[in-house]
This record gives sequence, C-alpha cells and structure tokens, in this order.
Amino acid sequence: MREAPRLGKRSHLAEEDETIIWSGSFSSKGLIHSWLLAGLITIVLPIGALWVRATQWELLVVLSVVVLVWIGLAAYLFVQKLNVHYELTNHRLIHRSGILVRRTNRIELIDMSDVSHEQGLIERFFDVGTIEITSSDRSHPVIQLHAINDVDGVAMLIDDARLRERSRRGVHIEQI
Repeated sequence: MREAPRLGKRSHLAEEDETIIWSGSFSSKGLIHSWLLAGLITIVLPIGALWVRATQWELLVVLSVVVLVWIGLAAYLFVQKLNVHYELTNHRLIHRSGILVRRTNRIELIDMSDVSHEQGLIERFFDVGTIEITSSDRSHPVIQLHAINDVDGVAMLIDDARLRERSRRGVHIEQI
C-alpha cells in the first residue's frame, strides 16, 4: 500500500528549512511627493484666501479642503499599509496584497533573472523607492515592490538571496 503524501511539507526544501530574511510593506516615505503637495496646499490655500480677502464662509471652505486633503492622504496611506506586504525567504519572495480579498504571489528566487531599483531625486533623499524583479515566473514575469524603505539595501538582500539559492542548487546564470 502506498503512503499518501503529507501536506504542508515541500520535498525541495527538505535539505534546508525556509527562513525569513526580510519582511516589509508600503513605506509612508513612499508618499513623499503627496506629503509635499499637501503641505504646499496647506500653506498656499489659506494665504491665497486671505490675500483675496475671502469671507468667513470662503475661509471655512478653504480650511475644509485642507483638512480633507490630509484626511484623504492619511486614509490612502492606511489602505496601502493594510493592502501590501512583502516577505523574502531564503527560497522565495512572497507578495501579499488585498484587504477584503487577499492575493498571495510567490516567486522562487531561482526563477528571478534581474533585480533593479528606481528612485527619484526626492526619493533618494528619503531613501525610499521601487524595486523591480524580472523572473521566468509565468503568472508574474515582472513584479514591482513600491515604496520600499532602504530600497538599495533591500534590493541587495533580494539579489544576494537569489545568487545564494542559485549557487545552492547548482544553477548558473548561463543555464537560465
């Protein structure tokens, strides 16, 4: 009689347990452009309203707009924080997204062909950016990790883990 395979155990991981190398989510610094714009609106609108000698009602509308801008920005950040989570293990990158419906994508490190990152001028100042991973994964050949804090360090972690996994499995770049 044949024994049924055990669920939850992965044969290709039997040699080495899977460990978490890095875990992260959407960084609030990723919204730096929006924070700066909201700050500008907070300064310019009330000054403009006073400059044109707005009535009390018009000033109330201007202040309401300013408050709504900040509430909207905070709500967007809250949703992004709940929506996106990344986890890098010594075997794969796991990308979870969604609030009501959770979607989980896994990309094996051995399938990754390129890890790069991008930062704008202001993002470089705040050390935040977007990591782009190209892989041979059929469902998600390109995945972008947005608003990653310490983007250079995290991109290096992913790339180092990718190279270690390829070396461990005896896969060379020419073979991919």
